[in-house]
Amino acid sequence: MNRLRVRVKDKRVCGLVKAFLKAGVFTELGDREETYTGTPQGGILSPLLANIALSALDDHFDQEWRQHMSTSYQRARFDFLGFHIRRQRKRGTRKWYVYTKPSRKAIQSIKDKVSEKTYRSTRHQDLDDVLLGINRSMAGWANYHRHGVSKATFGVVDNHAWNRLMRWIRAKYAGKSKLSMAEMRRRFCDVGWRFACNGVVFTGASSVAVTRYRYRGSNIPAPWTPKPSAT
Repeated sequence: MNRLRVRVKDKRVCGLVKAFLKAGVFTELGDREETYTGTPQGGILSPLLANIALSALDDHFDQEWRQHMSTSYQRARFDFLGFHIRRQRKRGTRKWYVYTKPSRKAIQSIKDKVSEKTYRSTRHQDLDDVLLGINRSMAGWANYHRHGVSKATFGVVDNHAWNRLMRWIRAKYAGKSKLSMAEMRRRFCDVGWRFACNGVVFTGASSVAVTRYRYRGSNIPAPWTPKPSAT
């Protein structure tokens, strides 16, 4: 109500809105119940309350923008929805482009998830189950970030996952003596140093093809005709 009173000065309108909020609701049995917060779903005040909430979000993000984008350096780079967006000069040219790549926070999140799946407490699991879980997590993460400049990042993430799996395998199957790298490759790798067990192979994030977004301008297809045909 306080935010509404800032925008609406008519006390009669504010009083009407307040009366609607305090009116209560009828249950399926026909009884009246008090409402202490909000409004019933689908009520006539829902659009009004939605606009009030969105205006609060606008104010919040406006303050964040003014605080974090106050300099030209900060305006040239920022993180948004797991991507690091940066304007920089293309190597070997004088042209400037906007590049999007996975943010450091997003990279660390998938590394932490892989580390969690290869903790000491997971050594009771079979190798094929561990590989399957890691493949699913990394494929989902890579599919989300495949439209950015992500090829090198995928390689870094795969390298982290491979090292975690290598330590996990050597610790689980150590036996009386340590499992050598040559023996590990002979027993748990199929092609080169790719881990495999019971038909499940380690695919990693690099198995997802990177498809860069291309600016299409006015060529984006639309469900309507831009220029109506003459009758």
